[in-house]
Amino acid sequence: MEATERWLDEGWRPAVGVWTAAQTAQFLCQVRGHRLYALFHLVALRGLRRGEAAGLRWDDLDLDAGSSRSAACLPVRGRRRCCSCSTR
Repeated sequence: MEATERWLDEGWRPAVGVWTAAQTAQFLCQVRGHRLYALFHLVALRGLRRGEAAGLRWDDLDLDAGSSRSAACLPVRGRRRCCSCSTR
């Protein structure tokens, strides 16, 4: 049984939820006009962690080169551990 079907039938939730490509595309289509669409797109397609997304600044983006750099990481849900810098 596919995880989505099991969730609908039984209410079961996996420890880590991963969207299919179709689910990701549907989500991005639904939020296309949202003011945070670019952030949603970056998180969905480049794998930013929540803390990396929360710490992202305009200086971390190079729109001409189409690249981003995770220079800061903010704690999420009270966690004090911070991730290291990485270039994507």
